[in-house]
Amino acid sequence: MMSKRIKQLLKSLKELYSVQVIEKIASKTKFMKRKSKITPEIFVSLCLFWGDDLCRSSLLQLKSRLEAKEDITISPQALDQRFNESAVEFLKAIFYEMFEKQNEILKDDETLLRYHFKSIKVVDSATIILPENLEPTYRGSGGPRW
Repeated sequence: MMSKRIKQLLKSLKELYSVQVIEKIASKTKFMKRKSKITPEIFVSLCLFWGDDLCRSSLLQLKSRLEAKEDITISPQALDQRFNESAVEFLKAIFYEMFEKQNEILKDDETLLRYHFKSIKVVDSATIILPENLEPTYRGSGGPRW
């Protein structure tokens, strides 16, 4: 049975990925300047949900996914033009909003995190220094501060 907090997290993520929110972010980041065959929500789906690895997919494969899922015919060159600075800013904003939503829910109930994540394993010698304002929330091992 799914916990109440997990259900709340899923609901928030669904709200984040609503057409209205995605279009608002697309306008704000100048990804959506005019109506297009590839709407912002289709672009998000193409980049995030329709394949195993966007970075390893060819433009031809991405074009085929658009044709199969959305009945959109577009040349690989036209699709390539959609992957521009505005698209990067758009996807960064989507991820930032998702991260913010998740954090709002998860920080309110630390027991949810403890229930699903029993341990953290550090497999390299990287040092992570958090901003001072996060120190009370995320206490370290008590070692020296850098």
